[in-house]
Amino acid sequence: MSQTHALMGIGALGTIGAVLPPNLSVVVLDNAHFGETGMQPSHTGLGTDLITVAQGFGIRGTVRISDAAQVEDLAARIQARSATTYAQVLIDTDEPPRALPPRDGMANKNSFRAALGLSTF
Repeated sequence: MSQTHALMGIGALGTIGAVLPPNLSVVVLDNAHFGETGMQPSHTGLGTDLITVAQGFGIRGTVRISDAAQVEDLAARIQARSATTYAQVLIDTDEPPRALPPRDGMANKNSFRAALGLSTF
């Protein structure tokens, strides 16, 4: 299974709706905010319904995921590759804690080599 991460304009969704490739799944992780510019409310945060938009472009295989329990059903649908699928997955705006590696290149190299069972030099 391959994964693609891309930013997509509304025109691309229109093209997908016109062609309806059966092996294409579009999954939108939606926190209803523009994270890149300071967490202002996005269009969905202001009321735009992306499922209705996708259906308006002719995509009938739409699903809105609001609970982690629904993810397995979405995965099965994607793996079936039987119809164009558009999924809006509602996610929290919370920032999970991050564990960044030290910026010491030598220490990172040695740690990586040790994890592989290799000696350091």
